[in-house]
Amino acid sequence: MNPILHVEVPVADLERAVMFYEHWLQVRIKAPIDLHDCRMAYLSFNDAAAGASMALVHGADCVPSEQGPRIYLGVDDLERSLQRALQAGAVLCFGPAVAGGRWLAGSRDPRQRGQPDCSAGTRQPIAARTAAEHGVALHGRGP
Repeated sequence: MNPILHVEVPVADLERAVMFYEHWLQVRIKAPIDLHDCRMAYLSFNDAAAGASMALVHGADCVPSEQGPRIYLGVDDLERSLQRALQAGAVLCFGPAVAGGRWLAGSRDPRQRGQPDCSAGTRQPIAARTAAEHGVALHGRGP
């Protein structure tokens, strides 16, 4: 069992964050709602599926911080996911690298003041190989 039920990512600019995550993760994010004195935009989720739900949150008690937790999002294709993140304006913070049998990389949207790193990793473990053997080729580092 995965112990995490829900993750809320504080953002400085909710509209910008919605565009960034929709482009990067290729998902639709629901229209923002007001809840607990915050504006929240939920990524689509399925209660019957394994894993946690996630929301982007803007509000006085949800202040972005670069010192917060690092969130790893599962992706099927790390190279394509990173390319989309970079195209959306992210900067590469680390990786790609093999850790725990998965390819991992970290990125951050520099336009979101204080946003924590949002990292991605392959959903399924892979055999440890070099980046070149895996075909990972990242040329951009964002604007």
